[in-house]
Amino acid sequence: MRRLPLRGMLLTGMLIVLLISCGLDVIVFLEGPRTDRIDDQGPALPIVAFRHNAQSNNVPEFRGYEVYYKFYDDDGGAGQNTFEADRNAVLASPISTGPSRLENRGYRRLRGRLPADPEGTERPRPLIGIAPADKDDSSIVVTLTFQADPDRQPPDQAIVYWPYESDERLRVLERNTGSATGKNFLPVASDRYSTADDDDLPAGLNVGVVLDRDDLAIGLFVLAYGIDSQTIREIYSEPVKLSYARLQKD
Repeated sequence: MRRLPLRGMLLTGMLIVLLISCGLDVIVFLEGPRTDRIDDQGPALPIVAFRHNAQSNNVPEFRGYEVYYKFYDDDGGAGQNTFEADRNAVLASPISTGPSRLENRGYRRLRGRLPADPEGTERPRPLIGIAPADKDDSSIVVTLTFQADPDRQPPDQAIVYWPYESDERLRVLERNTGSATGKNFLPVASDRYSTADDDDLPAGLNVGVVLDRDDLAIGLFVLAYGIDSQTIREIYSEPVKLSYARLQKD
């Protein structure tokens, strides 16, 4: 093995000291969650889950996870093809700040509120907050449910929990419609998906027809989220695909 001459070692050490003393920024990279060991839930979407990436995100800058969604018309596989085109474009995009590559494909950030909050109340980012004491806990599984269940609270809404021990680890999921009041994902019915302020629906999507066919689908991506301690700016991981599946009509 070739050894570095003493003079070279000294110069290298001096360079490291110089860089540190100059106060150059240290770049922090976050990574998306683990999705490889979560069971596939099938073509309909009552539930989707991912595992906290404790190995990569146990750093002071990490705060939690954000989820982005987009609706599709799944008629005859067209929605799946469009989703794959979106996915390929997102993954092929050069590294950019934040979720802009998702937004460029029509994706929107999932909103979330506490069960006791009025509809339309939005809690601060991130949607899924991981406490500092839990950052090294690789057993944390985040679960999103899009089906009403009388055995949990609230029983008639789509929620996310991680794990569900208190309301502080649960959010009622709301669509990002731009409406002042916001809209819950449930019920999946025409009167909740066809009004004029539903600007999160793709242009030209005939929601009534799509719902009658049970073909309203949703694509989901997740990103790790944090705050850079030096610049006080938001930082994100690369987007990770969570799911593409049909929403079940009530």
